[in-house]
Amino acid sequence: MPWNDPIYIQYVLDAGAYGVIVPMVNSRAEAEKAVGATKYFPLGYRSNGANRSRYVAPDGDYFAHANEEILCFVMIETTQAIENLEEIATTPGVDGFYIGPSDLAITMGLVPKLDHDAPQHIEAVQKIVDTAKKHNIMAGIHTTGPEEVLRRYKQGFNLCPLGSDVGFVGAGARGAVAQLRDAPVASSGGSPYA
Repeated sequence: MPWNDPIYIQYVLDAGAYGVIVPMVNSRAEAEKAVGATKYFPLGYRSNGANRSRYVAPDGDYFAHANEEILCFVMIETTQAIENLEEIATTPGVDGFYIGPSDLAITMGLVPKLDHDAPQHIEAVQKIVDTAKKHNIMAGIHTTGPEEVLRRYKQGFNLCPLGSDVGFVGAGARGAVAQLRDAPVASSGGSPYA
């Protein structure tokens, strides 16, 4: 999600997503807002307009199971969210935390990066995963690659994306250019476009 806004949440759920990751959730009230947008009455305030999603429901009865099947992860990205972690974790309908390590670093006065080595950042990340375990919800985090993914799973995280589409495309392009950079090229002496 680009923001904790029911319009965005409704749109992706109606299009067929079975979960959302909502950014910048800093309080119980903001967590309740995010959860409410993912649930139909009486658990929330989502409107009934699941145009495409009803076609991907396994049993064809999307509405009957949506409240129990749609996941709502809230992003923990600020020191304010860390202060309110217990309240956020105990908000009914929150299925997990997802850490934005760079944004969290910025609010700590640190340089933004994913796999941060500053002690206060390491401590905050551990607190988040421990709080998730304590309340039987999932914990996720952005990662820098396979090594960190394995380390984070061992640390107790349940959701550790290996990368992003932009990252994978960029790595593939850099690899292809590197292979050709020093390759011998035949020259006809004229224009390379001839």
